[in-house]
Amino acid sequence: MNLVAEKVGDTSESKGFRDDWELANLLDEIADRSMFFQMHLASGEQRIGPILALAADALRRNVIGTKLMLTVSELSEALESLRVTGYVGHANGDGNIGEELADAQIRIGDLADMIDIQIGDEVYAKMTKNRDRPHLHGKQM
Repeated sequence: MNLVAEKVGDTSESKGFRDDWELANLLDEIADRSMFFQMHLASGEQRIGPILALAADALRRNVIGTKLMLTVSELSEALESLRVTGYVGHANGDGNIGEELADAQIRIGDLADMIDIQIGDEVYAKMTKNRDRPHLHGKQM
């Protein structure tokens, strides 16, 4: 699954879905190179590097948040397909639940690759952890 996420990430990058992430990387690079430059602000003299690093961090949080919500959007589309066709319709080949689940998995793989998460390892570790949990994780249906 790590390899799948890497391949998804390569495709996303080549199709422009990581441009904002690359912009954040550029801001960090400029911040690192700007340690000797200063800018004047109303609050006093500040180094530009830390300001750019904060901007890069804010941009990264927004990019990650957007990608998380786009995953939710794909799952919502799967739910809507189920609502329209019902399970019987799905079982008869109607709707596109599988396609929407694939889209969600692609988005998760892209995000995991982008932020250096070995998603296959994480899934395996979580399954191992869940194996020792009680039935229904101790909850009622």
